[in-house]
Amino acid sequence: MLELVLVFIVVGVAGTIAANRFFYYQELAEKATMDATLASFKMGLQIRSAELAISNNQSQAGGLEKENPVRWLAEPPANYAGEYPAHPQPGHWYFDAKDAALVYVPNSTRYLQLSTAGNSELRFRIKLKYDMVQTVAGSARMPAGISIVASPDYRWF
Repeated sequence: MLELVLVFIVVGVAGTIAANRFFYYQELAEKATMDATLASFKMGLQIRSAELAISNNQSQAGGLEKENPVRWLAEPPANYAGEYPAHPQPGHWYFDAKDAALVYVPNSTRYLQLSTAGNSELRFRIKLKYDMVQTVAGSARMPAGISIVASPDYRWF
């Protein structure tokens, strides 16, 4: 009987460790997928910014900070759910038109640390980088790059 109890204890401890590792790797995979989707958004924005520069419409680049970047992708991510709703579903991307922010609602938040208290949504804003360029009429502020920044900051793992 003692051996049977010891077997149950060993199996229970091994099962607990295995389940913990499973959830760790599951959340790590979710983060990797989120990062890849963010990279796709950024690539789409960079291509659109380059299109504006080539067509000499750089004055329209400022609008990229307010637009939904999903529109510049060939197709939206499988987990893109559209405009930000009142009750967002975990594991989905949204665009909050009010704040001009991409929002990701993670399924798992065990290893997620936000810089501010509140819900566990990850919000990202598009930011243009500008350089001063000399023109015939003088110096002008021209878009020089684009980035997607977390707002507020977070640490996931």
